[in-house]
Amino acid sequence: MEELQGLDLGDARLDQRCEKLLSTLVSHPKKSIPQAWKGWAETLAAYRFFDNGRVSPDKILLPHKKATLSRIQQEKVVLHLQDTTEMNFSHRAPIEEMGKPSRYFEQGFHLHPTLAVTPNRICLGVVHAKSWIREEFGKKAERGKKRLKKKKVFAG
Repeated sequence: MEELQGLDLGDARLDQRCEKLLSTLVSHPKKSIPQAWKGWAETLAAYRFFDNGRVSPDKILLPHKKATLSRIQQEKVVLHLQDTTEMNFSHRAPIEEMGKPSRYFEQGFHLHPTLAVTPNRICLGVVHAKSWIREEFGKKAERGKKRLKKKKVFAG
């Protein structure tokens, strides 16, 4: 809960719901949302939270980023490790608004986090995270010619 200090989603009830959701998900990291909660009412509340227009990954991550930057200031040397990974949900029923990570029949998105780590391999936290979806595939040769401004990118 220390990592959520300063969380402000514009409504105290949303802030409290976020704390409860993250606490539950951290306690059950391998479970899906329906598996992590006791019943349908809590599961539905979780989905409504994530579907709320005031809630965004950036807003949820902001207090953690601030705490991470505070930890970084206490270190002499900090490495910023980054990599892009595919989040593939093809094994699940179709999910509305999900992109196609690498093949036209898959569903998912790309995630590019930046972690702050000490030379002694102590993770200080996430300093940046970007996610995006690829909606459609074209012919390989045509994709390479597409101007960057024309590509649809979502920050998250």
